[in-house]
Amino acid sequence: MPQPFFSICIGRQLASGGRALGRLLAERLGAAYYDSELLDLAARESGFSREVFERNDERRGFFGSAIRSMASVISTGGQFPQPAQGVKLFELQAEAIRKAATEGNCIFIGRAADYILRDHPRCLSVFVSACDGERAAALMEDKGISEAEARHLMEKVDAKRAAFYNFYSGRTWGAAASYDLCINVSKTGIARAADLIAGAL
Repeated sequence: MPQPFFSICIGRQLASGGRALGRLLAERLGAAYYDSELLDLAARESGFSREVFERNDERRGFFGSAIRSMASVISTGGQFPQPAQGVKLFELQAEAIRKAATEGNCIFIGRAADYILRDHPRCLSVFVSACDGERAAALMEDKGISEAEARHLMEKVDAKRAAFYNFYSGRTWGAAASYDLCINVSKTGIARAADLIAGAL
């Protein structure tokens, strides 16, 4: 009997290299790569616009998103069940993730995909971190900001990701017990991290 498709779910600190790692794994393993593409996927599957899901996305925060999401739905003439719009949007995105995982090998970046696929028979959950100094340096170069601004951005975005993940999963973002494998890419590098994850899979 053939094995089901595999999914690798990558949680990550801001500027830790999680996206680059995910893309490398997708290329090496012949898997579909989903990051912001998840918003398009959820929109396509649900019939709502991408903008509705962006308002509840992990990077933008989600507390208070119900009012903003509702306004967006109304402006596009859509209908949306009350009262918990944010939770409903998450479940629609979760349904899209589950569907993708049944149709092919997948690499999912963030968005509590590891929790969503917790019952998937071939799901590997990974958390990617890196040293703060390297993360700050990467942001300074990428965004042309100061070290203080980079560190503030790291703190802000990581807090939003943690709040999103903790709220929807009931787990603790970044804690070893929440994942199958935790890797500090400052110690391994991206290529070696990909080797370790592929080996674990």
